[in-house]
Amino acid sequence: MTIAIALAVGPAALAAAPAAVAAAPRGLPPGVPRAARHAEPKLPAPRAWPFREGFSRTSGTGRLQRGAFLWTDFLYDDHGAVGLGQSSSPTNLAASNGTYSYPAGPAAGNGADVFRAAIGLTRRHSWWRVDWNTLVDPRVPVAAFALDTNNDAARGVSDWPGVPGLHSPGIERVLLVSSRGAWLVRANGRRRVGRVFVDRAARSFVVRIPRRALPPRRTTRVRLATGLANADGDGFAPVGGNLGARSGQPPVYNVSFRRVKQEPPRDNYWMEDAQADALSSGDVSAFSAVVRWSELARTRTTPEPKPRGYSNRWYVSSIEPGQGVVKDKSSTGDLEPNFLGRVQPYAVYVPGSYTRAKRSRLVWILHSLGVQHNQYGALSPNLVKGMCDRERTV
Repeated sequence: MTIAIALAVGPAALAAAPAAVAAAPRGLPPGVPRAARHAEPKLPAPRAWPFREGFSRTSGTGRLQRGAFLWTDFLYDDHGAVGLGQSSSPTNLAASNGTYSYPAGPAAGNGADVFRAAIGLTRRHSWWRVDWNTLVDPRVPVAAFALDTNNDAARGVSDWPGVPGLHSPGIERVLLVSSRGAWLVRANGRRRVGRVFVDRAARSFVVRIPRRALPPRRTTRVRLATGLANADGDGFAPVGGNLGARSGQPPVYNVSFRRVKQEPPRDNYWMEDAQADALSSGDVSAFSAVVRWSELARTRTTPEPKPRGYSNRWYVSSIEPGQGVVKDKSSTGDLEPNFLGRVQPYAVYVPGSYTRAKRSRLVWILHSLGVQHNQYGALSPNLVKGMCDRERTV
């Protein structure tokens, strides 16, 4: 039995070289470089956020930690719907299903990409948070939390107020968030609510809302969609045909709360195939998180998820050339970084039979040319499974 790790260390993700791991880890062979024993860099925490930072390291999973629900999204999956034109992937040999691209400027080719999201509860307030993978200019992104406050799909509306072309059942209101403010939006109007804290170091928007303005009642089903803010920061800017959208498709680049099993790896380099298909019709019913406010009030904590099989994880790099993405200049890669940010993705396959009580082999699979960390998961998932689920390597 073996465990495979596919690290993005080739030309498609030169910035991802992991120079930092846990301090003095056990099991390393003698003579390893000093960098292998350095502590991993820490991400800045948003100053306004009153909870801990125990986010899962696996994309498409969430957990509870002492009053907050913490969710980890897929990285570089912000390609929108299957619309006009071709893939909007930054790497020519790793096509995306979605076709949305960004306008030139501070969106930096990645400006609506959700890295993490969170919802918390204190005695007087509820708290809502989005961490952006890229935040060159806080005026660029906008986020919409669609709230089914009674977790009843038969009550409420299906069209998202304030987000054209998007629908899912049971919505009572949408919490719209940009760097310019937060609004509770209903089908018949909107009102400004709470206070938004923008933390550029943490690349976070944190919203604090008095409980009387948005009462935390029992169980709420939450959905999250993001895009580019309009000029006033109080809505979504349209995505035209020049940016890859068909007429009537929602102006949404990223939909969160997609679970790891909802984005299987086959032909899915960016873990966004299910998202792209859903956005093509506008129906995002399948993607949601359930918040039980009583669990947050009791400050319940659950363990970090450890899914078996294929998944994407992330680490904090000690190298950060910039923010956003840069497209390949040639069809086979250009030997330059594509992922510029401080958070880098990699792929892991953990066999279903894995147990900590038994030693396991570790296989490193490095991608080729101008591809990326999901190359073999997307092209040859059975090969990865075969290398890991057998007692001997192949």
